Amino acid sequence: MKNRFLILFLLLSGSVFSQPAKGLIYLGPQVNYTSNKFTSESSGGSSEQTNNVLSALINAGYSFSPQFVFGINVGYSSSSYEYTTSVNTSNKQEINEAMYGLFGRIYTGVSEKVFFTNTFSFDLLSGKNKTTNNNGSSVTEHETDLSGLSFSYRPGACYFISHCVSIDASIGLISYVHLEEKEPTGEKDKTDIVNFGLPTTTFGLGVSFYLGKGAGK
Repeated sequence: MKNRFLILFLLLSGSVFSQPAKGLIYLGPQVNYTSNKFTSESSGGSSEQTNNVLSALINAGYSFSPQFVFGINVGYSSSSYEYTTSVNTSNKQEINEAMYGLFGRIYTGVSEKVFFTNTFSFDLLSGKNKTTNNNGSSVTEHETDLSGLSFSYRPGACYFISHCVSIDASIGLISYVHLEEKEPTGEKDKTDIVNFGLPTTTFGLGVSFYLGKGAGK
């Protein structure tokens, strides 16, 4: 009986461990968050810009080698961009998007349980953009359809708590986003955005499961 408890403890603590093996099925839900705030002063008064982005993803893939996983992801993103001034005017943008695409993750071992990760992804985007303008005396709202694509890179690390489960964290972000906005009148407006998310403002957290006969070998 004592031996059984000892084996269970070693499994949970991660002492029974091996790096990601070839031929495993990978499943990993993840939540990412970005928050930025900027203030400026001018002769006309002060202004403040606040950006918040929250996304949730589910990744499913296959490990082609102990260092590389490739697969698909699906998810949802909610973004809020607000610009306010000291003269009681504001502009708020709310973007809600569904996303689906491909991802690749590269593992670099630091120790038996800790790995650096480099995750690259390509996603197609589809959603809505709602804009609210307040000029101090009236408020107007405008909604358009969005579609587009994005390329992104997230550095991070993972810690294996057992031979088939890891806790994942990403810190920072580099991405390119191409959006096409369609007005109710049929007119289209295209926008290209390059994002550099600092480690202090952009981070993600998730759990990964590695399933298959090679797990733990």
